[in-house]
This record gives sequence, C-alpha cells and structure tokens, in this order.
Amino acid sequence: MIIADFMEASRIFAGIEGGATQSRLLFVDESGKRIGEWNHSGLNYCLDGFDMVADRIAKWIQMAKKEVGIVGPLGAVGMGLSGAEDEENNQRLISFLKEQHGDIAVEFSLSSDAIIAVATAFQNGGVVIVAGTGSTCRLLKADSSVHGVGGWGHQISDAGSAFWIARRLIQCIFDEEDGLHPSPYSISKIKRLFLEFFGLCDKTGILETLYTNFDKSKIASFTAHVAKEANDDPLIRHVFRDAGEQLGSYVRAISRNFDEEMLDNAPLLLIGSVWQSWELLKDGFACGIKSNGNRIKQITLYTLLETPALGAAILAAKKLGKTLACEQRTAVFEVLNL
Repeated sequence: MIIADFMEASRIFAGIEGGATQSRLLFVDESGKRIGEWNHSGLNYCLDGFDMVADRIAKWIQMAKKEVGIVGPLGAVGMGLSGAEDEENNQRLISFLKEQHGDIAVEFSLSSDAIIAVATAFQNGGVVIVAGTGSTCRLLKADSSVHGVGGWGHQISDAGSAFWIARRLIQCIFDEEDGLHPSPYSISKIKRLFLEFFGLCDKTGILETLYTNFDKSKIASFTAHVAKEANDDPLIRHVFRDAGEQLGSYVRAISRNFDEEMLDNAPLLLIGSVWQSWELLKDGFACGIKSNGNRIKQITLYTLLETPALGAAILAAKKLGKTLACEQRTAVFEVLNL
C-alpha cells in the first residue's frame, strides 16, 4: 500500500545514527510523526570506505521506503556517522550519494554521531561529551557551526575515556614494579583485579593484547570492572578523579567558542559508559572546568531520552529551511554552579 506519493515523500525526512557496530534509521514527517524505525549493522566510512557505506545507506533507505509504501525521493536524509569528522570527506560521501543514489532524497547532510546527539537534545545548540571506549567533545551552535575538542583516537587523544582509565591503571602497575614512578597508593588490589580480568599469571601477558593482537575494546572494558571496586581502593578513585579532570578540561577548552548566554548556563549532554561512574568523576570534572581562567558560571548536565537519529533528521530538514515539530526529550542529570 502506498502511503506517500511523490509530493508527500518530499515532506518526509530520514535520520541515520551510524555507530561503528550498529546503526539506526528513522523516518519522520514535518509534524514530528514517526513513519518507521529500523536497525542495521555499523556504518563507518573510515573503516569500510565511501562506496560500501554509501551503497549500504542507499539500499537500507530503499528497503525502508518500500516497507512503509513511500514512492519518490524523500525531502532529505541526515546522517550522523562514527568517524565522520572531516568535512572534506563528508562532502565526498554526500557527492557520491547524490551522483549514484540521487533518487532516494532531494538533499543530504552528514556530520559525526556526536553532533546529531546534540541536535537531538537541544533546539538552540549545546555541548556533548562522549566518554566511552574513546572520548570527544563537540559544540553545535544555534547557527549550525561546529567546534570540537579531542576525539583524535587513543594514540594522541581520548583523555578520560574508558581506554585511558584502563591504560593508566595498568601503567601504574608497571611503573611501580619497575621502580620508575612510585604509585601514590598501593597497587595490590588493582594488580589482582588486572590479572583476574585478563586471565593472566604475570603482568607481561598483557603485552599481547596491547600490541600483537591489539584489542582496544577489551582493554577499555577493564574500566567498568574496576569501577565496582572503587569504594575500597584509593588508587582507582585517584585515576577516575584524574579522568574527570581531563573531561572537564574539554569543556573549559571548548568554552572559548561559547556566546554569553551559554557562558551563563551551558547545556551539556553526557554520552558513554564512563559517565555511569559520575560520583568518581565529579570532583575532578569540576576542577578541570575551573582551571586556567574559566568563564562558565553554570553547567546543566543532561542525559538523552531519544535516539540520536532524530537529530540527524532535524539537521537534514534544516538544510532545506524546514523545522521539524519534534519533542526533544532529555533528563536533567545535575546542575553545577562554578
């Protein structure tokens, strides 16, 4: 059954949240009514290449259109993809979609998965800090301009992330036993947890996971394991506090791009597993924000109650001068007065 003809199809917008391992597609019309939602495997052009990702997106949208009975090009397709940080590369993917799959939509927009999360949460812009396996901070302003801090991968960035915390704790073991940098607290508990978690008899066994068969996710997952033991171990609390300070410094750094209204009360969206340990991060986070001449007076922390795919659709509609009448659902997590 056809539910949308060519004219009606142009009033429907698609939003895609494309993570490294899984993705979500949403169809929504101008009134905010949801037409359908679908899940798919990961979409990352840095890993899979432009052609493959573009073809997957096109086939996915065509399948979804057929399923709900839409005929003709959609108004616009908005995409927020993992790894989509380079504007030149983003334009390459958009150009490829227009040239090879121009029948699926009139217009396309592409940004990172962090940016569409902000668009989902805040109508007039805001900040997001993602602290999961990696970490990044992005600011989306009301004029649609984007600013960023971090997010450059574990080799040079990702401060305060789960990988960063795990690596710091592992390094404390090596540095203490080498006599290089004495640990500020006993390493006995963290070493026991470390050997148990990775199934090792000796600390040097971790070198295979760190180098020969590098597994970033496995190393990062050690962080959630040790967080459960933090109340009884000052070293774990110490490293988590340092992680909070690193994440707070992201906010301080990106605040140079704030307008006066945002300096009075900055809306900050928290995404990622590390934030589940907020009580361990909180003091360091506030300290990181206050360092080096902070001008922010207040920060309101939010969690998202909506799929970021909605934000991708909102940004796509904006490209055509349209405003979607969507409820942007968030929950206030905490308010920090600085």
